[in-house]
Parts: sequence; structure tokens; C-alpha cells
Amino acid sequence: MHLVAVDLRDNSAAADGGALFCENASVDLVGCLLAGNSSGGLGGAIYVATADTSALQLASCTFAENESALAGGAVAIGAGGWRSASDSAPVAALGSIFWDNRPDELAGEGIVALYSDVGGGWPGRGNLDVDPRFVSFRGVDFLLGRLRSASTRGPLVGG
Repeated sequence: MHLVAVDLRDNSAAADGGALFCENASVDLVGCLLAGNSSGGLGGAIYVATADTSALQLASCTFAENESALAGGAVAIGAGGWRSASDSAPVAALGSIFWDNRPDELAGEGIVALYSDVGGGWPGRGNLDVDPRFVSFRGVDFLLGRLRSASTRGPLVGG
């Protein structure tokens, strides 16, 4: 599944994955906003159930104000983790923002983030832990404020 510039807001699930539950699938999100989603389990916005048979690719996405009852307010990975040393990560994020998700931003083994802004920090080349200072303008939420360091580091994604 490939989604571009989609808003996934205010969804909920009694169990895992408030907006998206990924199992035995490959999902690509580009320029998407996931905000205000909640789950009663893992992954307030997205839950990757079987990391050994699923893949989630994120590019220039924003995750904000999502909440899970257990872990991974933005994204959580379930069973499986890394498939092998030669495989790619089950979850890969490039140039994305993970901010103000509860109880934590990301959870699980096998999440790789590069040139991203992750609240509380996350290992990876070019990652930041800098408040994106979201603003609203004419009914559009989660725009970057004046200090846009999170959007100006690293490669451009999607031209």
C-alpha cells in the first residue's frame, strides 16, 4: 500500500494500531500526517504486528499527539524484530517528525530513523530532538513554526 499526503486523524482502536494495523504487508507513507490517534494496546498511530513479514517506510511524515495505552505512541513493532543482519529494517523513517506522542514516540526493535526529529531523541544519522513549534494557520494544523531546523536537515524526500 502506498499513501501520499494523507491525513489520518482522530482514529482509535480498542487493541493495537489506532490508525493503521500492519500485518504481512508492505506500507509506504509519504508526506502524511498522523495526529490524535489512540490505541488500547501498542502503537497509538501505527502498529506493525509481524516485523518479520511486514515493512513500513515513512518519508516526510508527521506524527503528533498520538497515544497508546502500552508503548509506541507514534509507532510500535510487535513480534519478529530484525529478520537478519542483511535485511532492511522493518520500520524505516526518513525526514519525519515524531513529537508529543504518549507514552513514548517509538517502541520495538528494528525501527531506523534518519534525519528525523524525535521527541526524547532516537539513534540515527542526522536525528534531532528539537521542538518543531507546531502552529496552526487558517484551519491547517501541525505546520512548522519559525525555527524550522527539523525540516532543513538531511536530504529532500519526494522532490
